[in-house]
Formats: sequence, structure tokens, C-alpha cells
Amino acid sequence: MGITADAATTPSKEKLVMEVVATCNLMPKDGEGSSSPFEEVETKNQKLRTQVRYKELNSIWVEKLDFNIKDVAHLLYRLGVLMFNVFDEKRFQNNKNLG
Repeated sequence: MGITADAATTPSKEKLVMEVVATCNLMPKDGEGSSSPFEEVETKNQKLRTQVRYKELNSIWVEKLDFNIKDVAHLLYRLGVLMFNVFDEKRFQNNKNLG
């Protein structure tokens, strides 16, 4: 899994921009030898996710996730721990955690 992050500041809005790049060698979870993964990034206040990559075990996203923050000086205090999870999307069941 490749991820980059930087803090961007504008006069009206401050944000943390995370770029989710890729995952490799995911476990097949659909019974047909593949998965339909998406990545979820969560702070104590926000949860964002990438698009689903259907039938992929080596997914490439290159997607930016923008987390709103109010005070860059207190970034770690505001966001707390960042949680990263990759799930296999299931339409009629709970999504399966891939890691």
C-alpha cells in the first residue's frame, strides 16, 4: 500500500491531503480468486474511502482524500490516530477486511 500526505493551507480552509496510491498481493475473498477492494482512512472525526476496484488483487488508485482540519498547529491532536483499512466490497453482506 502506498500513501503520501501533505498539509495544504488556504485562508478559508486547512486540510490534510492523503494520496492513496496502490495495494499489492491482496487475498482473494470472493470465492472466485479475486476481490473488489477499496481503502478506508479514518480519523476520530472523519472517515473517507476510495472508489472500489472490481475484481483486482493489485489495485492502483492514485486518489486524493482531503481531511478538513481547523488548526494545522494542532494537527496530530485534532486527527488523533489515522486508521488505514482495505476492504473487499460485498453488495449483500458486510464488507470483508483485507488488512
